[in-house]
Amino acid sequence: MFKSVVNLLVGLVTYALYALTGRIKPWVSQGIGLLMSGFVGLVVYGLVVWFIQHTLNFWYLEEILRYIPAAPLGALAAYEMFFSCRYEVPVGRVGVAKIFGSLTEITFTDGIQWVPFFVKIITEPGPDEKFVLSIPGTRIGTQDGTEVYFGTFAPNSIQYSITDAVRYIVVDDPEAALCAEYMGAAKMFFGQAAEAAAARNEGRLFPDFVMLPSKGEDDVQHAAFFTRLEAAKFKDADGTEDDLFSPEALRMLRDEAGTFASNTKLWGIGNVLAFVPDVREDPATQEATEKLQAAEQAGKTLSVKMASLTAHLKGLTDLDVNPNAALAATLKVSGENVEFVHRDMPEFMGMPGGVAAGINQHRKGRNRHGNKQRSQSSGGAKAAGT
Repeated sequence: MFKSVVNLLVGLVTYALYALTGRIKPWVSQGIGLLMSGFVGLVVYGLVVWFIQHTLNFWYLEEILRYIPAAPLGALAAYEMFFSCRYEVPVGRVGVAKIFGSLTEITFTDGIQWVPFFVKIITEPGPDEKFVLSIPGTRIGTQDGTEVYFGTFAPNSIQYSITDAVRYIVVDDPEAALCAEYMGAAKMFFGQAAEAAAARNEGRLFPDFVMLPSKGEDDVQHAAFFTRLEAAKFKDADGTEDDLFSPEALRMLRDEAGTFASNTKLWGIGNVLAFVPDVREDPATQEATEKLQAAEQAGKTLSVKMASLTAHLKGLTDLDVNPNAALAATLKVSGENVEFVHRDMPEFMGMPGGVAAGINQHRKGRNRHGNKQRSQSSGGAKAAGT
């Protein structure tokens, strides 16, 4: 009966202090411990005095001895009660109370706490401690049927803290839940993009999407983010500019905005920081696109060069310059050779003024010069051999 009354009083006082202060601080719990230890010491002192009075009631022994053992025994009981029930919560950690084996919402800050013998403290990381979780890669289909390679070449990662130790303990595997929620948000976001190449270029928008607060908590931040999404553009294959997200896609993203942060709170996880993810299009598609772009650029460069040579050569022939001299001057100015003109500028073969004959004459002369050099080289080799 006495033990039950003490437990009830301690429980009521603890819950009252928790309701007033949130997490119980060391000075609060130790103050309760001093009061309870003093109370136990007085109880032990009274019991010893009562025992001596009723057992040593002869020869006036109760008058002589009743206070001698009572005081030290009461002090010893108080000392033992206070110092045997102390528990140290490490710096940066949070203690969660289990009373008679049942998990409660009572938490303790770091420091030396005093807890009764029927209370056990479980320590968990505090909100200031940061954790980094690597996210496995996957492929996500976009609106045009292509795929975004999400974290398949370099793993994506997010940083988080444990903001509610009680909820974190209750969840069986909070990191697995966090990973699944992150991947779900990625599939929702990139799946609404117009095409993989555009999603790759705008991958930096995704961390802001997953870190949006719950709806109603910060309407200004939501409005600013979706203004950025509406302004996100990309160029089609034909070079025209188009929206990265269609109106229907924006509506779906608005419906999902803020759910990631609100769901993680259910698991006691907060302060989530998503790093810029590794977002790429199909490597084969990307390589083919880069080759096509390089070929287009080479074609443009060749067209410019051919137009310049044509204008220079035509200007000279229009001035009645000898075709051979005109061609030689043009090649000298351009730094090209006659093979380039013959191969890549066949329209010169139909130009008036003997340009075609001049080109062929240059080629024949160059071939004769090359053959002469080769024969001289072979003759010199034979002479050296003999």
